[in-house]
Amino acid sequence: MTKKTEIGEKYIKAATDSIKSAGSLRALYRSIYGVDPTRQELQRFTNRLNPARSNPATSMLGVCIEHLPSLHEKTLKEFFGIQGEGYTAKQGAVMEQECDPSPDPNNSAGSHNKF
Repeated sequence: MTKKTEIGEKYIKAATDSIKSAGSLRALYRSIYGVDPTRQELQRFTNRLNPARSNPATSMLGVCIEHLPSLHEKTLKEFFGIQGEGYTAKQGAVMEQECDPSPDPNNSAGSHNKF
């Protein structure tokens, strides 16, 4: 199990809250694993989604997102509860230009722009 750090704790809580908002834990287990959980399986699953007891691995987060349609349209920013504006359109255009793999017209050798 991954060790939890204080810096990422708010992201873990937001991610597990996003998952738990998709329904009851029993229904979530059934959606993910395709069967009803035993009492022990449900308790283990509950603990894995409790940020005070566990730090779910990305594989667990990925499985939850894959099997819970209500999470398919969420952005990473929404899923992890990240606040703020993010990139502006101008910053995005600059990033696209810097990462464009098309040949440089000013270079007769036809080399590509660097990423």
